[in-house]
Amino acid sequence: MFIGGNDFRGVFSSVDPIAAGFLPQELADAVDQGIAAFDAQIRTLAAGSNRVALADVDALVNDIYSPKHFKVSGVEIDREAATDDPSGLWLADGLHAGTVAQGLLANVFVNAMDDEFNAQVTPLTPHAILQNAGLREGGHTPFSNTPIQKRTWVPDRAFETRFDRG
Repeated sequence: MFIGGNDFRGVFSSVDPIAAGFLPQELADAVDQGIAAFDAQIRTLAAGSNRVALADVDALVNDIYSPKHFKVSGVEIDREAATDDPSGLWLADGLHAGTVAQGLLANVFVNAMDDEFNAQVTPLTPHAILQNAGLREGGHTPFSNTPIQKRTWVPDRAFETRFDRG
């Protein structure tokens, strides 16, 4: 199950919608209360069943956004800018999580499975998360000196053929 954060301000934008006058504080508070009530129901449901594992994404979001700076093994992760830089939390489209965030999120689900079902899946280490992003522990140094080439997506014709239902 998925639990989302109940403080959405600043997650996808460096502009605070309340301070900028785009969103009334009362509405933000009401949304936060509704999400908190929904999260509580999910927690109760998960606690009452041995067939449900709770992946507490809200705790991950709080761990990322609560401190003044967020680092993974010495690498500061930019929580604000939407960028394709590997040290950014969010990709340039402003919607999708970057590689480091995906690794952290994967561990939330792995740990939930292990805790509830003894799945014995090994979580990613911070080193592996950074390496998958092309970063080194202790600093923002790419693993390779080769610049990342912009790729154009080309459809896989074999895949399309195998699954063509038309």
